[in-house]
Amino acid sequence: LEQTDIYIRATRSDGDSLAVREALALGTAVIASDCTVRPHGVRIFQSGCITSLASAMQQALEDPKVKQPMQQTNYGTLILNLYAQVSKSPL
Repeated sequence: LEQTDIYIRATRSDGDSLAVREALALGTAVIASDCTVRPHGVRIFQSGCITSLASAMQQALEDPKVKQPMQQTNYGTLILNLYAQVSKSPL
C-alpha cells in the first residue's frame, strides 16, 4: 500500500476495511465503492459504474494532497482500554 498511488476497493458489500484505513494512514489515495459508510478521506464511486470509478481515479491522480498521511483513530487502543475498564467493574 505504501508503494501505490491509489488503493481501489471495488466491492458490492463491505465492512470497515482495515486495508482502507492502512492506505489512508500511509497517505495513499483510496477509492472505494458506495456500498457502505467509508472513513473520512476516501473517494467514493458508484458501485458497478466504470465511469464513476474512472472519474474518481482521475481526481485522485490530480490531487496534490496524495501521499500525505491522514491521522486515523487508533481503535485498537480504544477497545483495549474498554476491555480493561470492563474487567475491573464489579459484576
